[in-house]
Amino acid sequence: MFAVLLHPKADKALNDLSDEDCLQCSAELHLLSINPFPGYGGDKEKLEGRKNKYRLHISRTYSAIYEIDKEKKLVYVLAFGTIGDIHKIY
Repeated sequence: MFAVLLHPKADKALNDLSDEDCLQCSAELHLLSINPFPGYGGDKEKLEGRKNKYRLHISRTYSAIYEIDKEKKLVYVLAFGTIGDIHKIY
C-alpha cells in the first residue's frame, strides 16, 4: 500500500467542495493508496512529457495530478480541482 499525501493547495481545494463531492473525491484519491498506476482501475494515465506525473479523473468533473515515489511507497497529490482548471495548469 502507498501513503497518499496532498499538497496544501490540493487539500484546500478538496475541502472547499460540497460534503458529497468531497466524500466522493476523497474516496477516489484514497484508492490511489491501493494502486496508483494506470491500467488498474480508475481513470488514470501517465502525463506525456512530464517525468513521473500522472492524472486521475474523478466523476467527469474533477481531476488530480500526482507523483509516485515507488521506493517510499508514497503518492503525492500536487494539484486538485475541476478538470478544466487542472488542464490549464498541466
